[in-house]
Amino acid sequence: MSLDIHAVARVAALECERQQVDLHALSRLLAAYAFVYENQDVELSIGHVIMLGSMVEPVKARKFRITPVTFRNGGSSAPHDMIYELLEHRIEERDLTVEEFIKEFLWIHPFEDGNGRVAWILQNWLNKTMDRPDTLKEYRW
Repeated sequence: MSLDIHAVARVAALECERQQVDLHALSRLLAAYAFVYENQDVELSIGHVIMLGSMVEPVKARKFRITPVTFRNGGSSAPHDMIYELLEHRIEERDLTVEEFIKEFLWIHPFEDGNGRVAWILQNWLNKTMDRPDTLKEYRW
């Protein structure tokens, strides 16, 4: 299958609109997506997650967050001092489905900002749908 650039741009724009970010965020998201597209046969690592965060949100996601996060519904993310350990465990845990991994990633919420955009790239990378990306499912806690 070949890359459907229109589908990538359309779904990336929808992700940015849903996450209420600007045009600059869309261009960074597309650049990060292109990087993964060119390297999609590589196995996922924490280094990739950090790199994607810094590409998607250079100021607020160049390193893991150091503060607690509370979600809109009142639920809390993973403790900030356990992000690296939790992510490492989830990446190494081969029996998680992609959907389970993405939900865990979003709960861990490793970055101050950009988590949903990174999750969207990871979802399509792990599902092998980089040529024709899917939208990111809405998860509730």
